[in-house]
Amino acid sequence: MTVCSETVPMFIINYNGLESLGSTFLKVVEKAVVASTYMDNIKVILIDNGSKDKSADIVQERFWDTITLLRLKSNLGHSGGVNVALKRYSILTGSTPRYAFVMDNDYVIVNPDGLRDLIRYMESNRGTVAVQGINLNRYGRVSDAGLLLTTLFTVIFRCGDLHVSECPEKVSYVSSVISSLALYNVRLVLLKRGFMFNRYNIIYHDDVDLSLDMWSQGHSSLCSRSCRCTLWKLHEEDN
Repeated sequence: MTVCSETVPMFIINYNGLESLGSTFLKVVEKAVVASTYMDNIKVILIDNGSKDKSADIVQERFWDTITLLRLKSNLGHSGGVNVALKRYSILTGSTPRYAFVMDNDYVIVNPDGLRDLIRYMESNRGTVAVQGINLNRYGRVSDAGLLLTTLFTVIFRCGDLHVSECPEKVSYVSSVISSLALYNVRLVLLKRGFMFNRYNIIYHDDVDLSLDMWSQGHSSLCSRSCRCTLWKLHEEDN
């Protein structure tokens, strides 16, 4: 089913995934590929940040016909990896994508329908800069439904440790999405600030910087339980 007329790349950021996650890393890639088949226009792209553990080679061998591999010579981190991959993708395709998913290499998509819902929401609300679903922890409780910053700059993971049913179903504003898996309005971001992520930011700083910068320009980040785009962070002992 096509919700958006344009191809939506899904960038999975990887560095030494096999070394740190074992077979769980391959499960992440496999589930992303399966999820992409629920729609006609999602293209899965692994951004390999100069891994030394052969994870890029194994992904290329196993998923050569279903995934695109972009190899970087060195580890540019989450922010730098996304920025470079976005430029390369735009050159290869001849245009900048309207939207893009950004995903970590240690989360498994367990509700593929959620991807369609995220894109459908963004298509109806093009002033939105980013939207995510609910991230689950390994025990099935909510890890986060976005991130909130208080006036004292305290970080709150929205709905943290609640059951999914306890998290509000209505679409809600958040200070920042978390790119364990989030959908970004790429063209809007590039129009307003000229780049996606500040390459000097690490961990959550890149997500927060982007979301708050765009918020100051009138464009919000949101999370919705109704999207049902849930993820499950796995560890090797779960296999």
